Amino acid sequence: MKFASSWISIMATVLASAMLVLSASAAEEGGAAGSSGYGPLGQHQSGECIILRLLGVTLPPHCEPPSEAPFENWRQDFASGTEGWASQKDSGHTGWCGNIEQVDEELQDDSSEAIRSLSGTTHALVRHGECNEFYSDIFVDGAGPASAFRPHADHFPEGGFTSALHIYLDPSWPEGSGFGYTDSFQVLDEEWPNFRYLLMPVERNEEGLFVGEHEITEPGWYSFSMVFSDDNESLAVEFVLSRHGWPQYRQSLETTMFTGESVDDFSVSNTSGAYVMFIYISEDLSLAIDEEQLRHPSQ
Repeated sequence: MKFASSWISIMATVLASAMLVLSASAAEEGGAAGSSGYGPLGQHQSGECIILRLLGVTLPPHCEPPSEAPFENWRQDFASGTEGWASQKDSGHTGWCGNIEQVDEELQDDSSEAIRSLSGTTHALVRHGECNEFYSDIFVDGAGPASAFRPHADHFPEGGFTSALHIYLDPSWPEGSGFGYTDSFQVLDEEWPNFRYLLMPVERNEEGLFVGEHEITEPGWYSFSMVFSDDNESLAVEFVLSRHGWPQYRQSLETTMFTGESVDDFSVSNTSGAYVMFIYISEDLSLAIDEEQLRHPSQ
């Protein structure tokens, strides 16, 4: 996939300088992740609570349960807006790149071509765009938005967890279009930014629309799930593409994007979940997304 490969190369080139700049910013404003530091894209952790600072305003702390507490499922259906997603509209290190907007079907003209929400009457559209001023010198080619403020814990839950987002795919997209869907995890004993990223490329080429090596032949909502599990105390991650609850494609993700590390080199005792990001979206696409979820296999 030439489109995906070119974007990965660009992002890998700037990663080293990006980490230096972001680490310096974190050090100036609070230090490392853990007992005192930053979580995804600037979530400040203090003990068992996360203090979100957005647009210069300190929000009420979001407190995580103790490590021994059972995993609690979480979902975002965009019914109340796009809260929790960072874009170019948000300033400073708590912002990011690209654009996201809520779509309310009740406010739209009735059209047979309109995408219907997966559940309810709302979903969101995400687009590639420039980064805010804080990141613009690092990621000069921009990116898509990120779910920077989803809940995250300071431990790996027993039994693992699944991180999922529903995306509307259409085989009639123009040739050459596509996007890079990334999920991530934290390495708990590293200073912020302490993330590793996992990529699933989507590309419309001359043969059709492909998610990884799987061809999409029907338009509709598809679940992009990353299943994080414990494999003899080593981390294992599997991507699962589903439609209507039925798995259509599985792929083991064995190497991290950018850094090229083996996923199974990370211990589950030193990792936890992080956030979703669109590392690139072709300029001709406005991606419809819905039903972002964190869930435990037993629930």
